[in-house]
Amino acid sequence: MRLIHRPGHGGFSLIELTVAVAIFSTGIGSFSLLLLLALQGTVESRLHSIAVSQVRCLTESVELLPTVAGDFPRTSSPQACLAGSVCTPVPMAAATLQRWQVQLAREIPGGRGTLCRDSTPFDGSVRDARCDGAGHGVVKVFWLEPGANGQEAGDRRVVARLPLL
Repeated sequence: MRLIHRPGHGGFSLIELTVAVAIFSTGIGSFSLLLLLALQGTVESRLHSIAVSQVRCLTESVELLPTVAGDFPRTSSPQACLAGSVCTPVPMAAATLQRWQVQLAREIPGGRGTLCRDSTPFDGSVRDARCDGAGHGVVKVFWLEPGANGQEAGDRRVVARLPLL
């Protein structure tokens, strides 16, 4: 059997192949970008969910220690409570706050939290919570959101007003 070459039916040319590869590469690149953006959104959502959970955890702890009026004490020595000994409400509150802050820092990289009175609760940053000592009791959680190329995208925060304070 002999193949007959017909003019105009030579198959793909190099230009057509180059155009097809360029279109395919653009599609794969776009899909990769969408995948990276979705992954970044998942990380941001995860950190925010952990922060909300930690705020709720401390809020419930405050509700369980009704004898502690105002802020959780920071000057009390919580070592006895941290060691598992019987302790009074004031050192227990200080130990609860200290445990909470350690757990928060462990679960959110660069995470920092505080319990304070603040008349402007939605200010502050990781470096300075800006609690003015007036107004309602609030729980503030801050962290630095990871950005592109390892840079920090900026401060993120979750703030909750305490019902009893």
